[in-house]
Amino acid sequence: MALKGYTKQKNKTNSPYYLENILETNEHPEDHKEYVMFHGTTKEIAVKIQRNGFEPSEDGMLGAGVYLSRDIRKAIKYPIGADDSDRMVLKVKVDVGKVKIIDVQGHDRQYDWHTYGYDTAWVPPGVGMVPSNQQENCVYDPKRIKVMALLKVAILKKYVILNFSHKSLDGSFHFPRRLALEICTPLLAGSNILYVFLYPQVKPITGG
Repeated sequence: MALKGYTKQKNKTNSPYYLENILETNEHPEDHKEYVMFHGTTKEIAVKIQRNGFEPSEDGMLGAGVYLSRDIRKAIKYPIGADDSDRMVLKVKVDVGKVKIIDVQGHDRQYDWHTYGYDTAWVPPGVGMVPSNQQENCVYDPKRIKVMALLKVAILKKYVILNFSHKSLDGSFHFPRRLALEICTPLLAGSNILYVFLYPQVKPITGG
């Protein structure tokens, strides 16, 4: 029995919970390619962004720009301190343009990369620049970002895609290159086993 909102195999690309063109979180994005990323915020702000587009931050760990992540586990934590019922994740498509790697705190180009012709700054996972050790992206021009869908964090956390068998030694989480989801209700009451359909194979994972 499929849960409402998740895709069926014969029509898998129609669901907002279908995650296409996602790199593994430690994989370097190629210049001038488009990638799916995520941004966590409140419901109210998510709706405003969907209507009017992103407003870049004036400063931050990577200077001015819009902060996004390819790691959905990071996005669902924001905003910090908010209740899950008031959190939403924007699923977006980003034309990354020219990408600059920032892989150490105090990097020479950490705050001014965009003045050197770069469109996106990327912090790989596991480099110690953020407490979570999860990867980060900063896109200077919000026009490079297209909102695809608004995803409810409460649903993402309950039924989501956290397949920790893909977790590497550095703690990063690897999405399959093409992932479609269909969560099936466990046959046994109280079971914590979730079934995530990874095309072309089906793989059981432990929830929690």
